[in-house]
Amino acid sequence: MGIRENAVYKKCLVTISRLNPFARVYRNNVGSGWQGPGFTLKPGQIYKAEGGERVITRPSFIEFGLIKGSGDGIGWDSQMVDDEWIAKNRGKPIAVFLSLETKAKGKATDEQLAWFKQVREAGGIALIVNDPDQIDLSLPET
Repeated sequence: MGIRENAVYKKCLVTISRLNPFARVYRNNVGSGWQGPGFTLKPGQIYKAEGGERVITRPSFIEFGLIKGSGDGIGWDSQMVDDEWIAKNRGKPIAVFLSLETKAKGKATDEQLAWFKQVREAGGIALIVNDPDQIDLSLPET
C-alpha cells in the first residue's frame, strides 16, 4: 500500500514551516452535508430503523470550505517587501496567499487546475505536490 494523501499533506506542512516559520497553512475541507437538531425518543416511543441512520429534524443544507477545486491547505507565506515596492512599505513583511494541494497518487482535477491557475495569475503561491521536496515558496513569475 502506498503513502496516504494525509501523510503527504503533513510532510508538506513540516517542509513549509522549515522553509519559512512565518508561513501558515490551515486545512480546507470542501464539501456539503446536512445539519440540524436530532431527536431523543422517550420510553415506549417507536422508531423503526433499517440500521445506520442518523436522524436530523428540521435539516438544513450546509456547504463548507472554499470552492470545489481549492487547495487542501489555505494560508499565507510571509514575504519581505523590497525596493520594488512602494517606499512607505519597504522592508515590511506582507502575506502572500498560499494554496497547497497534495496528491499521494493521481492527477489534479480540472477544478483544481483552474484554482491553481487563478491563484497564480492573482500573484499568489499555488502548489500541487506529491513530494514535499517539490515545495517552492517563491512568488510566481509574472
